[in-house]
Amino acid sequence: MNTKSIRFRLTALYSSTLIFSLAILFVSFFWVTQRELYNHIDVTLQSHATRIKTLLAAEQFTIDQQMSSQLVTEVFNETPGMLVFIINQQGDILSVSQNTSNNAQIVTSLLKKIDGSKGTVFMNQKVGSVGMRFILMPVTTDFVIVGHPIDVIENSLRALYGSLTVVFLAFVIPTILGGFMLAGSALRPVAELGREMEEISSENLKRRVSIPPTHDEIEMLSHTFNRLLDRLEESFTRERLFIGDVAHELKTPLATLKGGIDVALARVRTQSEYTKVLKDLSIDANRLSNTLTHILDLAWSRADSFEFMKDTVDISEVIREITEIAQKLAFGKAISVTSHIENHMVIRGKKDKLFRAILNIVDNAVKYSNKKGSVHITLGKKANKVVVHINDTGRGITKEDLPHVFDRFYRGSKTDKTAGTGLGLSIANAVIISCGGTIDIESIVGKGTSVTIIFPLQNS
Repeated sequence: MNTKSIRFRLTALYSSTLIFSLAILFVSFFWVTQRELYNHIDVTLQSHATRIKTLLAAEQFTIDQQMSSQLVTEVFNETPGMLVFIINQQGDILSVSQNTSNNAQIVTSLLKKIDGSKGTVFMNQKVGSVGMRFILMPVTTDFVIVGHPIDVIENSLRALYGSLTVVFLAFVIPTILGGFMLAGSALRPVAELGREMEEISSENLKRRVSIPPTHDEIEMLSHTFNRLLDRLEESFTRERLFIGDVAHELKTPLATLKGGIDVALARVRTQSEYTKVLKDLSIDANRLSNTLTHILDLAWSRADSFEFMKDTVDISEVIREITEIAQKLAFGKAISVTSHIENHMVIRGKKDKLFRAILNIVDNAVKYSNKKGSVHITLGKKANKVVVHINDTGRGITKEDLPHVFDRFYRGSKTDKTAGTGLGLSIANAVIISCGGTIDIESIVGKGTSVTIIFPLQNS
């Protein structure tokens, strides 16, 4: 048997709990029964000892060996077998109900057990082979000791102890077997769920585990597994589309490269023709290199997690550097790039990735703006958030294209004449999300586009 299995541990836990509870129950029952029986004897002993104390206080009897039988006859004629001692402070026997050879030993043993107590004390003591229960009660300067046979009680308690032990042992094996069967029954739906999950692979991700209508944790676990499978299927589908998109994007420049090389090698050409071919090949190679760089950026950005990211970056410096680059990019089109940047805004993230992500957005603002247009960049704080606004007066984005601007390799219907891979905004969105931020785009065709980026503010 696998001692590390959940079934074994559940069986052990269930069995040990029930066995321990039964043990407590039986011990408590035995103890209560014992106490009730002894209490009944104690009441009798208390009654007799009090009666003797009353008679001695009234001086109705003279305490000596000759008066013992008279005292016993008066008090204990209805309870045969009882033993009575009257002793002084020094432990000397003044009167005894039965003369035996070991009376002194009995009294000495009883006095040792009371441990100097001055009040009424109950105790058990063997007198020969007979078990007795005694009461020791002080009477002025003397003590009265009264003993009652408890052989019947002790025999009854031994019989009860044996019966409870047999019953307890008889419960142990059924308890363990019941716990094993109960654990198996409780874990059977989990085992079935595991078998169903084992049969699901990347080839049949559309399959889902069955959901038992039990309204318990197993049903909740089944729903959780199905939601996990939904996310895995979506992820696998997205990655397959991504691979197809990558293959499509790489196929064209590779085919162009190969075609240009084949044309150049078809016959001997002049130096100027070779130079033209190499320039064309260089353009295609740069396009291919940019596409691969963007693909790697996208993959790295999705590998980051805001929860585990420890790096911080001064976003004010990043935006300031991007503004300077944007001004150089806009110079040839006479586009005005202005900014308003608050200092020392710190967020969580990686500087190089944030730089490229926001630069992609600003580059689009410059790229799709008309000559003599404007791009305005602001960075400020609102509550505990860092807010970046990038506004341009470009051509804008149509309502049809706006929902798809963050899709990979998606290029709008009016961007055919503008170079690009269709990955810039997808990378920017992934990086911003990985840094705990959000990005929102609003646009009006012919008037321009406004991009709002919000990050959680970190302590500098």
